[in-house]
Amino acid sequence: MLSKNERKILRLIKYAPTLIVITLIVISSYLFFLDRQVHYEENINNLKESFIQDRKENVKYEVNRVYEYILYEKQNSEEKLKTSIKSRVDEAYEIMSFIYEKYKDTETKEQIKQRIQDSLRTFRFNDNRGYFYIYALDGVNILHPLKPELEGKNLINFQDKRGTFISKEIKKGFEKQDGLFFELYWNKPNDLQNQYRKITYNRVFKPYDWYVGTGEYVDEFEENLKEKILSYINIITYSRNGYVFVTHYDGRYLAHVKREYIGLNRINLRDKNGYEITKGIIKTAKKGEGFISYIGTIKPETKEPASKTTFVKGFQDWKWAIATGFYTDELEKELSFIEQKAKRENQEKILEILIVTLLLTIIFI
Repeated sequence: MLSKNERKILRLIKYAPTLIVITLIVISSYLFFLDRQVHYEENINNLKESFIQDRKENVKYEVNRVYEYILYEKQNSEEKLKTSIKSRVDEAYEIMSFIYEKYKDTETKEQIKQRIQDSLRTFRFNDNRGYFYIYALDGVNILHPLKPELEGKNLINFQDKRGTFISKEIKKGFEKQDGLFFELYWNKPNDLQNQYRKITYNRVFKPYDWYVGTGEYVDEFEENLKEKILSYINIITYSRNGYVFVTHYDGRYLAHVKREYIGLNRINLRDKNGYEITKGIIKTAKKGEGFISYIGTIKPETKEPASKTTFVKGFQDWKWAIATGFYTDELEKELSFIEQKAKRENQEKILEILIVTLLLTIIFI
């Protein structure tokens, strides 16, 4: 018969392996569970980083796309200006030639000249800024719709504000070609103090040794170009809530999804945390480019303020800050969906582990 101690040893021998197996399985399962939990949290963090990075790349792409468009239009603006005024002068030349050919055998020279003057005097274009002038090659003004008092006067020694003899230089250029572009600097009727760069195109009309021309101030042409560009930017939208806006460095909003903001100076705009939004945008633009975060004044989808991360890029030639951003609550919504999905997958894995653990425990027992 076994002693009491011997029975204890036998029970220990009988149950110890089972207890050891169960303990090892429980510990292994717990460690596996911890590993799954760490892996789950890492996935969520990676998803957050990936979402933010994708959105940042997206808004940066949209801003750069608009920036390149503005740069292209700016760089080609003078060529467009030249094309525009040349086509106008060619039209005037065709009118002059038509009148001359039609009446040269039936009317006097003076009558034909008068017909030409009358036909071109009332022409206006480029938002009423453009007009035609006619000069004789010897410097006598034949037609000047804005200053008719100059007609009949010899302006061969007339100089622009930088001392250029305009008629002499144009006449010299006609020695090589019948049509030429010519630049000068002059004041405007509404600003007699400052000089403005003006590009003209002139073409010889040989029957009377005249030349006809027109011109355009570069800054005025550029202002029209800016309006065209801003009109285009105002209709740009992408994704569900994406839009591009433009702010001048003085604080005026030039383009925005909310049309009532356009033209307003919002230099002192702050979000609910006190961050100066417009000043932050301008400061970033002046440095070149960068991201800023704040509470946006409006989200198109909800019409309510929302946390926003914005990419800003400066167009220094025009002192424009070009920007667009994404709303971080979209991240929260997307992550909530992803987290629910990941949580379900994690729970399913844990359930699988528990079932396998239970089966292994039964088998080992």
